[in-house]
Amino acid sequence: MGAAIRGFTDPAEFAAVLHPSKVELIPLGRGRFMAEFAAIELPRVRLRRMSESLPRLAHVLHPPDRAYFGFLANETSAPVVVDGMSITADAVLQFGTAPDSNQHSLGPTQWANISVDRAELDAMSTDIAEQDLAACGAARVAVPGKSAMCRLRRLHAQAAELASQSSATLAEPEAARGMENQLIEALVDCLTGPQQRRPTSVQARHATVMERFRDLVDASLDRALYLPEVCAALGVSHRTLSYCCQDFLGMAPKRYFFLRRIYMVRRALQHADPHATTVTEIATRHGFWEFGRLSVQYKSLFGETPSATLREESRNVEH
Repeated sequence: MGAAIRGFTDPAEFAAVLHPSKVELIPLGRGRFMAEFAAIELPRVRLRRMSESLPRLAHVLHPPDRAYFGFLANETSAPVVVDGMSITADAVLQFGTAPDSNQHSLGPTQWANISVDRAELDAMSTDIAEQDLAACGAARVAVPGKSAMCRLRRLHAQAAELASQSSATLAEPEAARGMENQLIEALVDCLTGPQQRRPTSVQARHATVMERFRDLVDASLDRALYLPEVCAALGVSHRTLSYCCQDFLGMAPKRYFFLRRIYMVRRALQHADPHATTVTEIATRHGFWEFGRLSVQYKSLFGETPSATLREESRNVEH
């Protein structure tokens, strides 16, 4: 039941701790990336809380056997856009049955997550909601009353605080059951609120393109992608792909490919043997040919040159 808060400065290490979900994360802002994460396990409900210091882009693959819900943990948090739908401080997102989603945040973010087994969601629908919450093929956004939203946010924070500072309390079966049932009730109150938003017809068409786009990216994890090749493979125009990427990723495809490639370079430098490879070899392998420009772009994102990363990782290995 414990929920020690863990801090991270490496985006890849932060993404790895979000297990069992699989997350590919790319920070979008300049400066040092810092994140915190806490996980709370109750008998039927899993809670996650996380904060990130920079805006970021993420592709998230959730396990299909659980239903996931998300909302901003703090009213001052920057919004998060999930598959083209903006999640603001007054809203709760119910992820659809499709396991993956594209998410981008618009600034420093505090995010809260609740997941339940899909069978439990069926029971919640029958016993509490009196409507079929489980029948959510596409994602939807619920905008509850202010008091319902505040209660859900407060209970989620209290559960995290108890688990962190007084884990013995939630280790007691009755205390855990009480907290869990209050959270479920608060969540259902929010989901059955009067205002509901679902993807528009345009977003649904964009989702089809982006699903194929993601399949192509996943099949090319170890190599650079280029815009003409991607448009040809997907059978769409540059203009169509630009609309889709702007809606789902918050940026043009060319910018996404650049960020993806430069983070691939960084990961390669961090794991390379400086006695056996060079920055030039790694850069060209990932599609960078203007080395002076790459050095400037790299330093603006990471605060050091590519060669400094290679040397630093060498020192870390030696020690």
